[in-house]
Amino acid sequence: MSSPRPDSDDVARIEALRAELRRLRGEVLRLEEDNRVLRERIAFLVHELEQTRANIPRGISTPRRTRCGAGI
Repeated sequence: MSSPRPDSDDVARIEALRAELRRLRGEVLRLEEDNRVLRERIAFLVHELEQTRANIPRGISTPRRTRCGAGI
């Protein structure tokens, strides 16, 4: 005995879900790439900050920062 054939509405829903799944997988890949790029930028900026701090002569104070990043 064979299983019943899905009706056209079921087929359309399945295809719509497959299309949505493909779209979401693409979005995940894009977000993962964005995350990788941002992590590289952060690493670069941390390195630049460390180099800048290493080149500041001792005894010279730098402005303290508030939580919002503004100097006080």
